[in-house]
Amino acid sequence: MSSTIPYNLLHHLEDRYKNRGYIPENDEMLIELRNKLEALENRTKVDRYRDNVARLLDEGYSIRSIAEAMDTSDDVILKVIRENKLVAHPQFKYLAISEVTYAKIYSTTYTGYSYMVNCPSFIGTKINLAHAGYELIQNRNKYNWQDIDLGDLYIVNGKINKK
Repeated sequence: MSSTIPYNLLHHLEDRYKNRGYIPENDEMLIELRNKLEALENRTKVDRYRDNVARLLDEGYSIRSIAEAMDTSDDVILKVIRENKLVAHPQFKYLAISEVTYAKIYSTTYTGYSYMVNCPSFIGTKINLAHAGYELIQNRNKYNWQDIDLGDLYIVNGKINKK
């Protein structure tokens, strides 16, 4: 169904009857117009939010930040994601930069670097990565998906991927 008001039907009725006031209530085209307008009004929050949620997810925003931006609850955003089979990109809090090649590797947790070094604490991971030639940075804010350059690496679920 189209998400815009069907002005073509309205103009056709005005042309036929010369004035909206003269259109009979039982006119088939008027009934069709009313049905379409009623369907537009009765769209759910899920339908109204679908495009914005998809765009913001592609930019890498979290579900919570999307809900705040759209002034709605997390549950509505989760329902939009579930019903439209959208995928949320990860947000990263940690960044390891190679001191030699300046390659960047993003991770959601410091334990994500366990394939490089195995250490249970952040300080230990930072020290071990330094010995391996990487500087580990913990960001107060999170790196959104859009902040990562093409070709940068990221770790999700123990697998290293390339954007």
